[in-house]
Amino acid sequence: MLELNSICKQHETRGEPLVVLTDISMNVERGESVSIMGPSGSGKSTLLNIVGTLDTPTSGDFVIDGDSPLKMSNNELARFRNRQIGFVFQDHHLLPQLSAIENVVLPSLASSETSGAIERANELLDRVGLADRKDHLPAELSGGERQRVAIARALIHRPKLLLADEPTGNLDRKSADAVSDLLFELQQADSCTLLMVTHSPTLAGRCGRGFEISDGRLLSVANRVNE
Repeated sequence: MLELNSICKQHETRGEPLVVLTDISMNVERGESVSIMGPSGSGKSTLLNIVGTLDTPTSGDFVIDGDSPLKMSNNELARFRNRQIGFVFQDHHLLPQLSAIENVVLPSLASSETSGAIERANELLDRVGLADRKDHLPAELSGGERQRVAIARALIHRPKLLLADEPTGNLDRKSADAVSDLLFELQQADSCTLLMVTHSPTLAGRCGRGFEISDGRLLSVANRVNE
């Protein structure tokens, strides 16, 4: 499903280049869940942004379900990202002037493919337990509820790849547990591949495999929760 081949990322500076990622290679199967941990500034989010086609590597290549995003035109890449990749960030990034259901439907408007989008959005909001809150604005929802809306929005197009960057980082323990339960439940129900960056060993341990970024390199680590 996801194949990373010698991904490197560095930034030019006045002195020596700032190396962020070095020779990252990894294969992830369809429907698999994978966590990536590491200290702040280690390059976790950079790697997730590269896989999500929001950033480009300095060298290397990657393939998502047989497609190479680095070989696509800007228009092809935008359509591919919108249809095949779902994003859940630490901050929900909901538009404050739109209701919950409008935020969920939003990606379909960007692709001009709205057929069935309302029905799909209603289904997802029901699945995340917000059927009775669909007309509420983000300011009228709790932090956990806003993150559940963000998960529903990420799944509106039934993406093949779901990327989560600290999805529970801004939530209290109770809300974090509820959101993580929901994230894995929906990921498994929709058979999408989950790649998640987190600082939480408990959340990472719920994934099928775990990795850590250290000194720019990707290292496989034991998954204590699943052992």
